[in-house]
Parts: sequence; structure tokens; C-alpha cells
Amino acid sequence: MKCESCGAPATVHQTMLVAGQQQQWHLCRRCAEERNWIQNNELNLPNILQQVIGQHLTPEMDELARLICPVCGIRFMEFRAQGRLGCPHDYEFFRVGLEPILHRLHRSTRHRGKVPQAGVPQNTLELLSLRQRLRAAVEAEQFHEAAVLRDLLRQREAGHESG
Repeated sequence: MKCESCGAPATVHQTMLVAGQQQQWHLCRRCAEERNWIQNNELNLPNILQQVIGQHLTPEMDELARLICPVCGIRFMEFRAQGRLGCPHDYEFFRVGLEPILHRLHRSTRHRGKVPQAGVPQNTLELLSLRQRLRAAVEAEQFHEAAVLRDLLRQREAGHESG
């Protein structure tokens, strides 16, 4: 079998059900590495899923698929593939994607058990919010606002570390 991209002998073969239809991909090692399907000599399933399923996502899911936690760096699609979040901040950052999952699993999106004594410090939530606003400003090419947010974030982070 030949690679679908370059015609070299295919050594990576992937078969998946997408939207109820079986789809197959055949790639050589070089093309699979270029697509980031192979990482550290193993298949990179979260990336494969993101690329394959991403073609069939609704605009809302496509937006979720692009989200990356600013604290731990996990992608929403990695969470979906692995079933584990990277840090406590992911609950807030991925809220839009997590709420339907939590509702389906627990029939509620509100926690009714014990709450930690300390909770999440307000300044941590503020820093997270500033990072999200900074990322949005950069993506919207609002560089003046991004510079103001960057400086404010640096100021708050310096105060957070000393306090």
C-alpha cells in the first residue's frame, strides 16, 4: 500500500469510524510524523483524533478543540481522549465543554459534596481571567489592549509571588 500524501510505501495505517462511516488512512512514517501522528515512536492518538474528528466538528466543538489551558497546557481534545484534566483550572477554562459532560454523567453541573476549606484563591482566578483576555486580544490583533493586559498580568503576578 502507498502513502496517501507522497506515494512512498505506507507503514502507518489508521482505521476509524467517523460520523458512522469507516475511514482509513495510509501514510509513510515521514508523512505521519509531519502530521504529528507519531510522537516518540508511538501513535499520538489525541492529535490524530483532533485532526480526524476536527473535520466533522460543529463550529462550537471546533472552537473547543482549539482551547489550551494557559496554566497546564492541556488541550480540550487531549482531555476528551484521555479522560483526565491537567489541573484544577481546567474546570473553569473548559467550562463550556465540560458542563454537558458533567450534566450527562451526574445529572447536574453543581457540586453538592464537600468543598475544600481554602477554595481557589481569588487572585488565581483573576490571573487566569487576565491570561484569557490577553490571549483573546492577541488573537483579535488588538495589540494595544494586549500590551496593557500583559503589563497588568506581570504586575499582578509579581504581587502574587511576593504576597
